Amino acid sequence: EAVEEKYLFADKDGGVCCGRPLMLAGKSDAAKEVIAKNTQNIMESGCKTVVLSCPICLKVLKEEYNLKGITLLHHTQYINNLIQQKRLVLNKSEESFVFHDPCELGRGCNIYNEPRNVLQSIGQLKKAGKEKKESICCGGSLGSLTLNYNDRIKITQESLNILTCNNPDKIVTACPLCLKTFSDQSSRPVVDIAQTVAENICNGCINCMKRCPTKAIRVVDGKAEINVARCINCGECVRVCQKKAIRPNFDSFENINKFKYKVAVPSAAFFGQFGNVQDLDTT
Repeated sequence: EAVEEKYLFADKDGGVCCGRPLMLAGKSDAAKEVIAKNTQNIMESGCKTVVLSCPICLKVLKEEYNLKGITLLHHTQYINNLIQQKRLVLNKSEESFVFHDPCELGRGCNIYNEPRNVLQSIGQLKKAGKEKKESICCGGSLGSLTLNYNDRIKITQESLNILTCNNPDKIVTACPLCLKTFSDQSSRPVVDIAQTVAENICNGCINCMKRCPTKAIRVVDGKAEINVARCINCGECVRVCQKKAIRPNFDSFENINKFKYKVAVPSAAFFGQFGNVQDLDTT
């Protein structure tokens, strides 16, 4: 929506599976039926590009489907293309990230650089102890049928230790299975890369700059920059930001007067418990 792209969800009328679980279960005929039905739906939709957030689905569609004339992209590739084309403008925050290379995205589809390019447009990208081709599995692999729950937990914890060796603020991955697996065991935030992008979108409307009473904000190359020395924490920039890309740089309501604002992630979840931003007394 931020880039005014026309799109539709393949699962708008119900869940859609790529067919891999059926293949792993040995139900080849059932998998072929699913693949045939999905292929028909995709071809009849008239779409030119299929964007997938799941690396497993991407690999299966590339290897098992006949989608002639249709481009298949992982969402990290799609987002990176939008950034390169300057269709998508992102605010660069002070947050640091480490990227986990999902098995099927990296070793399976050889996609390593695009997600890193995206994260470097948003914040500081820190290195993991092992990454790219040496990246450790999240432990949630559907193919690991011989591993029990405790074995999987050990893999997950080892992978988390390797990812957090340089103390990033957030762990970012690009696979729904990795996201769930890490989120269940991690002591720090784990997010999908698309969430991070959505939280940092700026459309360059300059409403924040126009409404700032102390002229603490300027918009440069479509990105908002805040002079913290001038910021008085009035909350006006948060209120008028169309993309909710500005939030206060504090963690609790009690600290509201001790910190300045930064361009980062939406504030709705935080401010929702205290009422509208314009009702806050921050003087």
